[in-house]
Amino acid sequence: MNIVANKPLKPTALRLMAVAERLIGQQGYDNVSLVEIARSAGQANKYAVQYHFGGKENLVRAIFEDRLERIGALRSELLNDLKAQGAVTVRNLLHAFIYPVYREVDEHGLHPYARFAERMLDTPLAAEVWFTSTHFATTAEVRELLLSLTRLAPQDFAIRYSLISALLIQTLATIDRAVQGIANLPDGETLPGSEAEILATAIDIATIALQTPE
Repeated sequence: MNIVANKPLKPTALRLMAVAERLIGQQGYDNVSLVEIARSAGQANKYAVQYHFGGKENLVRAIFEDRLERIGALRSELLNDLKAQGAVTVRNLLHAFIYPVYREVDEHGLHPYARFAERMLDTPLAAEVWFTSTHFATTAEVRELLLSLTRLAPQDFAIRYSLISALLIQTLATIDRAVQGIANLPDGETLPGSEAEILATAIDIATIALQTPE
């Protein structure tokens, strides 16, 4: 049962969500305890998560609902614009897929939600609290539109879509490392180019991956 539905979130609850999102993104769902989340959020009460959310699953559900509501709204706007302009192409759809996620940043301009979502894919909860969200519909719509534009067999498309989804989400982690100036190349240098250039390059690669072999 989702006890947080239709309830305005208090500042403490929002802080717990932000901390849980970051910790799960770093360590994985099963490796983060409710006590650790409460302590890292500056709460003296070790049962703070249970008080605000009832448990870990509802906490995760709240994170997804909060993020996906904004992501879905922006993605829907982008899709409607593409349809109105007659510009529904593979590349434009991939941009509509990842750009709303790219826009979801923390106070440091980083993308903890992208890492959190990727970690949650390793759990059965993804199907229960993520894919069943009403705000997940735009993701499914992008997938169906992409499938309709390719001449790939459904099984081949499914494999490539899974791979490019992972690529695009990982790109946000790459952008974060570049923003933080963390060395991630053999020669110790950071990636050249702006965030927009890095994201555009990843979209280009994903576009090529969905092309039908000659």
